[in-house]
Parts: sequence; C-alpha cells; structure tokens
Amino acid sequence: MNLDLDIGVHLTFIEEAPLSPQSEISSLLTKSGTFFSNYSVFMVQYLKGRVNTAELLIEGRRQIERVLGAGLNPIHLDSHQHVHCFPPIWHVVTKLAKQFRIPFIRLSHFDRLLGNRSAKETIIATGVNILSWANGKYRVPPEISTIRTAGLSNAGKLDQQRFESTLENLSPGVHEFVSHPGYNTDSLEQRYHWGYHWSLESQTLQSNAVKNMLADYGVNLTTFSQVLSCSSQSENRLG
Repeated sequence: MNLDLDIGVHLTFIEEAPLSPQSEISSLLTKSGTFFSNYSVFMVQYLKGRVNTAELLIEGRRQIERVLGAGLNPIHLDSHQHVHCFPPIWHVVTKLAKQFRIPFIRLSHFDRLLGNRSAKETIIATGVNILSWANGKYRVPPEISTIRTAGLSNAGKLDQQRFESTLENLSPGVHEFVSHPGYNTDSLEQRYHWGYHWSLESQTLQSNAVKNMLADYGVNLTTFSQVLSCSSQSENRLG
C-alpha cells in the first residue's frame, strides 16, 4: 500500500451494499437491505420525502471512518454516479468534509453534452453540470475547496484520441482528470453492465504517447496535496 498517494473517498449511496446496519439507515435501502439500484430511483424516493438526509450522514461517516481505519488519510470526496451534485446531498457531503477536515470536493463536469448519448443521458449530464456550477459558486464553505473534472465524458472508454481531445479543450486552471484504469475480468463485467474498458484506460495512461501529449500541450501533473500547499502559501503571502 502506497501511503503517499492522495486518497479520496468515493461516497456510495446507490447500487452497492451499505456499511451501516439496516436499522440505522432504513430510508436509504430496499427491502433486501441494499441501496436503491440507481440514481433515478434514489431521486424519486428523495423527492417523495422518503430519504432521511440524517441517515446519509450516518452512512457517509462510516465509509470515511472505514478508510481512516485502514491507515489512510483522505484528502478529497466525490460520489458514485455523482449524486453529491444534488444540493441536499451536497450539503451532507460538505458537512462530512468539515467534520473530517477533508479539504477538497469534486465538481463533476461533463466535457461534452452531445455525441453518443441518449436524450436521457444528455439531460442528466446537463443537470450535473448546472448543479455543479451552482454548488461551486454558492454552496462551498470557506474551509473547503473544489476542483472541476476533466475527461468525465470519456468514462470507461479513454483511448489516446479521446485523451488528446480532452487536452485540446482544457481551459486554463487546475482540473481533476477522471479516469478508470483497471483490468477487465469476467466477474467485473458481470457485476457492472456499463461497457467500461478498464484495461484500455490502463494502457492509455501508461503509454508514451500520452506522456508526449502532456508535454506538447503544456499540461503539468500535480496532486491534491500540492494544490493545497500552493493555496496555503498564497494565503500566507496575502495575509
């Protein structure tokens, strides 16, 4: 285990199994004791008033505490399927960030809204972008920082061409580049029916071509810790 990596907690409130006892977070669960199957079901339940946000805090704390218990110190938060972009959930996540002194929260942003998307996917991606913009502008506590994503539209299919396209459209500033490197296995593909190419993303990110692209476009790789350190130094100079 590399303890020098900047670890984040991917808060999960849908699809998977909870860490909390069913009796403590019953409003978040199906009768079988699992989270709701997807964000659409979750949102419907929330809008019907059936989701208790206090129970989201309970489960979120347990997930963060599980990471801390493994000897890791998370420095950023995001969520499975971007549910933290929804303002009531965003409020929960900012509370968790303050409680555990986690300095960064992801601002999910889809680079492309059109292309190979269904009408439903386009509407959802547009909604995520709008909510993230509003959260970043109006709903960030002073002790929390946010970083907007890049490459989110390429989730599960990041090849060299898509990587370069992301760099071409990158605006100035600091971005969290989203990717899903891994290895395709039968069990993984049976568990998640997203059509993700984890092995492809691993090959792409390790290629010399990508290293050359970063140099050609003048993109410098950094970490959350380095960004935090630079921000602290700037504040000290201003003070």
